[in-house]
Amino acid sequence: GFAGLVTNCTFVGNSGRAGGGVSDVTNVVGCVFTGNSSAVDSTTDGGGAARNSSLWNCVLTNNTAIYRFAALANCHVYRSSFRGNKTNYDTQPQVAVASDFTDCDLDGSEAKSAACEYDFRTCTFDRCLFRRYSQKGIGQVSLCATNCLFVSNFISRVCNETSSTLANALVNCTLVGNMYNALFRYSADGGT
Repeated sequence: GFAGLVTNCTFVGNSGRAGGGVSDVTNVVGCVFTGNSSAVDSTTDGGGAARNSSLWNCVLTNNTAIYRFAALANCHVYRSSFRGNKTNYDTQPQVAVASDFTDCDLDGSEAKSAACEYDFRTCTFDRCLFRRYSQKGIGQVSLCATNCLFVSNFISRVCNETSSTLANALVNCTLVGNMYNALFRYSADGGT
């Protein structure tokens, strides 16, 4: 990968197999990603905005993916904000896979189909704000959140499991004004 620095850049309307905005960049600082896309059809890859990269103080809005993970795949993200990132398939994970988030603002207020299952898969969060999500679940398969704030979410569950061996955890989190049926739910078929 590229070990350099990309700073204060704007990425608009770019596309790639994976990582439509950037891929394999060690330091991405103060950048804006809008309307970028990923065309990969994969259960573990994608990233309309970024893939295999580290982002600081970035804004990611309205990025897309043909199949899964419209914003990120395999990234480290710090002090960044997300809104309106979604795939073309409403039943697939919308925002990110295998990524970790620290001090991020995650706004789920964009309109999504009722079929949308969740936004994050195998992700970890520290000191993040989750707000205005209205779908079946925020995460699936090992969602771990520490010191996070969940505000005004209208969801069926915080996390849905398709394997009873995978772990979910909310540690030192605050939940305010949310409506949900269950914090965690195990379902062998991933159903509702």
